[in-house]
This record gives sequence, C-alpha cells and structure tokens, in this order.
Amino acid sequence: MGLLGQLFEKKTDAEKRREAEAKEIKKEAREDRKEARQDTREDKREVRQEARDDKKEARQEKRDAMKEIRQSDLKGEEKREAKADARDEKKDAIRAVKDDKRDNLDQIQDTKKDTIEDIRLQENQDLAAASAPGPRKLDITLAKELLNLTWNVETGQTFDGFELRGGTIGGVREISGKSWKSDTECFVARSDGNDVIVAFRGSESPFTPSGGLRDWALTNFRSERIAYPPAPKSWPDQRWVHAGFWQAYQIIRNVLLTEVTRQATQMTPARRIYVTGYSLGGALALLAALDIAEGMTAIDKADGKGTIPVELFTFAAPRVGDANLNNLLAERVNKSTLIAYGGDPVVHLPPLGPNFPITFEHPISLDLAGIHIGLGTPIIPQAGQQYRTADTLFYIDKDGIVSNSYPMAQVSLNFVDHYPENYQVALKKVGEAQGMNSGLTSTHTTTAKTT
Repeated sequence: MGLLGQLFEKKTDAEKRREAEAKEIKKEAREDRKEARQDTREDKREVRQEARDDKKEARQEKRDAMKEIRQSDLKGEEKREAKADARDEKKDAIRAVKDDKRDNLDQIQDTKKDTIEDIRLQENQDLAAASAPGPRKLDITLAKELLNLTWNVETGQTFDGFELRGGTIGGVREISGKSWKSDTECFVARSDGNDVIVAFRGSESPFTPSGGLRDWALTNFRSERIAYPPAPKSWPDQRWVHAGFWQAYQIIRNVLLTEVTRQATQMTPARRIYVTGYSLGGALALLAALDIAEGMTAIDKADGKGTIPVELFTFAAPRVGDANLNNLLAERVNKSTLIAYGGDPVVHLPPLGPNFPITFEHPISLDLAGIHIGLGTPIIPQAGQQYRTADTLFYIDKDGIVSNSYPMAQVSLNFVDHYPENYQVALKKVGEAQGMNSGLTSTHTTTAKTT
C-alpha cells in the first residue's frame, strides 16, 4: 500500500474512540453474562442443597414416627395402618420437595435466560449508540451518582452506602496530605458490584485561612507550566502540566496508588475503576487517572489476568496540561468525560500561557471535503494545540441542551454557573429530557463554591 493509501486508511480519532468503546462494551457484556451464569449456578446449588436437607428431614420424621408407633400400644391392623400412613407421609413430603425443586430450578433457568437476553439487548443498544455518528450521549445515571458522591466529598462527608452502577459503596478510606503549599484530600472505596471509586475534594473556600492560601494562592493560581515528571520527553514532544495541580497531587500520590492497587486487586478483581472530582478535584482526578491506568497495565503484564479499565469522569474541572498530556490521557485511560455547564469560567482556566491555548472551538476554520481544519483564534494561534480536558466533553447550556463542544467563541465570565447547585439543575433537566424522573439524592444542601 502506498503512502497515499496509508493516509486514507488511517483511522480518525473518533473512529478509534468508537472502536475502543465498542471493545469495552463487548467486554463488559461478556463479564455480565459470566456473572449471570455464575449466579445461576450458585442459586441452583442452593436449591439442590435445600432439597437434600428437606428430604433428609422427611426421612428423619418418618423414622421418628415409626419409633413412636413401635413404642405405642397399637397392635395388629391398626399398627400396620399407622406405619403405612407414616410411609405415605414421607413419600408425599419427598414428592413435594422434588416438585418444589423442579419448579425453583425452572424459575432460576428462566431468570438466567431473561437476564442474558437483557444483557445482549443492552449490548446491542450500546454498540449501536457507540457506532453512531454525531454527538455522544451522556450517561445521566452515572453522572448523577458521581455528582452526588463528589458533593459529599466537598463537605468532608463519607459516601458509604451510596449507589454506584447498581452496587453499594462501602469501606471508604480517606487519604490526605498537607504541605505549606497544598492541602489535598481524596477518598478510595469499593462497591459490592466490584467497582472501585476514587474521588477528590475540590478547593476549600477562598475566605478561610487554609483555603485562601493553600488551595487558591499556592495551588489554583500557580498556573505556570512544568514538565510532566512521570513521563518526560524532549522537545517537541515534551508534556507540560499545571505546576500547582501537580504539587497538590504528588503529596498523596504514592499512598493513593498503593490503596487503589490494594482495593482493585483483591481475590475478585475490580470490574472498573472510576476516578472523579469536582473543580480542582477534577484536575487532580485527571493526574490520578493517568497513574492508575498505567499501574493497571503494569499489573496485567505481570500476572496476565487482564487490565482493569479506568474511567475519568469530572465536573467543572480546569485545565491540567497541554495537548501532549491529553494525548497521553487518551492512550492510557479507557474513557474520560468532562461535564461543563453554561458560563462556568473554570473549565476555561488557565486562559493563556505557553501551550495553554484558550478554549475556543476554532472560531476561524475551514471545511475541506468534510475535513475540519482549525486555524486558531483571533487572539493567539493554536497550531494544532486545541486544548481538551477529557476525551469527551458534555457541555450543558441553560436550557439543558447537551453538546460535545463549547459554544463558538464563548467568553465565560459568570462564576455563579460554577456552583454545584447549577450542575445539579442542569443534570436534572438532561435527565428529564432523556425521560428519566429520578432526582439527585444529595445528603446535604451546602453551597460548595469550589475551583
């Protein structure tokens, strides 16, 4: 194949993303079918054991009845009839046990068939959605669950007992680290559905002594770039990261990775690892997701049991690094999602700086034969360095309309749109539009104004 043929055969980022998502959907469906079959085997085993116990009990009752008859004053025909009645009662009891066992096994088998059929139907629907061109669909249920969870993290509360993907979260471990520059806190837990969750706290209020100094002056506002330490490269492939976010993350990095590895590699390996956070917490979550995904790949190479997928899901997160860092994110993490709302300015910060181009959706562009070519912005040239905080963006406007890009040339200066309450309202509108009536179940009403 010539150079021209290779050029046209090369898959686009969207095609690669759809293929990766389809692969993940199929893998998840296989695991769900395997789990359904295992549940069926266990249920059948319990039914059979219960039937054996019931039959054993019926035989013992017959022996006890025979003993009473022998020790009774009954004689002759009356005694023989009593013994016959005891034997018939035993036979009837065992026959009833067998009938119940057969009915229960049939019901279990029918349930398994229905469950596997539902899994196949969901798999086909998900594959169709993944392969369809156009905007991606927001998983509103997951978004609501994770937003509820991050809200509790923002106020220092636990999320023990919270629901996640059909499972219940338990055994939450808090990990925190402090220095004179940063104060970082995150939580790691595992659900009984075998999902691991990592959630980062955002900034404390700028009006508190610790929050105003550490989280804001020495972390959020320390926006100069530094070389991304874990994966150094030379120019022009050097990766750059926000200095303040990196310093805040690295003080808990080793302890966090040890705990995630412990919870993910138990006797039953984790099904998936979710990494999430709101605002500053979302920025730290991105850095953690990069490390966790690399660690899961290394473990797979060592034991060959398969890589545990890592998904990044953030809300109102600021920029963390340059385009090269985002390319690394796309390579390592199975799926990454950012939810941005209305005129929230934080998702566009820091606005300027080397390799930190402003987040315009290419106001100046050309479309040639269906190929979109961004030419930059009226302020600074982007030269192919269009910034992305996640592989998939879900931008929600004031009317609850979802799109996969920011509005053309939007300048966002309304900090009120950064408040979590507005993200709650936005997700509620999206859920209503998708025909879902379930609301958020946040355990508090505190206004968490974080970055």
